[in-house]
Amino acid sequence: MKRLYPGRLALGLLPRRLLTQTVGCFLRSSASKPFIPLYMLVYGIDDSQAERPWRTYGSLTEFFARKLPPGSRKFSVQDDDIVSPVDGVIVELGRVNAGRAVQIKGISYSMAALLADVDASLFEHGTHVVIYLSPRNYHRIHAPIAAVIRRIIHVPGTLYPVNRLGTTQIPGLYTKNERTISWFSRDEDMFALVKVGSTIVGSVKLSPHLQCRAVRHRARGPARMILPREVAVAQGEELAWFEFGSTVIMVFREGQVKLDVAKGDMVKALQPIGKWPTRQ
Repeated sequence: MKRLYPGRLALGLLPRRLLTQTVGCFLRSSASKPFIPLYMLVYGIDDSQAERPWRTYGSLTEFFARKLPPGSRKFSVQDDDIVSPVDGVIVELGRVNAGRAVQIKGISYSMAALLADVDASLFEHGTHVVIYLSPRNYHRIHAPIAAVIRRIIHVPGTLYPVNRLGTTQIPGLYTKNERTISWFSRDEDMFALVKVGSTIVGSVKLSPHLQCRAVRHRARGPARMILPREVAVAQGEELAWFEFGSTVIMVFREGQVKLDVAKGDMVKALQPIGKWPTRQ
């Protein structure tokens, strides 16, 4: 019997892209600046964890995408450590089986659909890690390990919310939303990092030094390669940012990493969460 999702109709009726564009326009404007203290109060944000005082930010969006104070993340990190790319909570962690990964209990999604059919078969029996960023989190995205980015692909899509309401009501949510996929190579092996857009968030913003091609944010159309050349990145190097809470998904091949985190764990960007095994 086909499963019913009571909230799916309501989410489907939302003008998600229009809502994102309208609210996003306000959040990027100076008119939103007076709301920064309220935002900090509601989400319990300490601006000592921001690069500079809140009064120096020109808009809520600028504050959302704030950087950390220099030297504020002091973890003991080794070259073969996998570090968390973001602040957030691990909402799912497990194996890829029969080409599918768990979205939430009782709902799964296609790895081929998530990765726009690019090399998805590499990850059979591999590991996927889903990290959700709430509006209170630091929103910058970092390289989990020193590697070479071989390609970055932009995939058009809709903009369902990626919070619990969205993940419980929209099967295959991560494969439906607009997203950007980065493919990394290390030790002649590949792994993927998926940045998933969301309602209000829109799409991920890529760091200018990557010199990616501009993208047109749209609900439909073919996936497009936007990285003009391969780029070597250092462990922890900033790669992108969200303008509000969203989700990142890391996908590793079978036996590729040894993780020491679990579902439900809160993680910090640059915090070691596992090891990249040394190849003999």
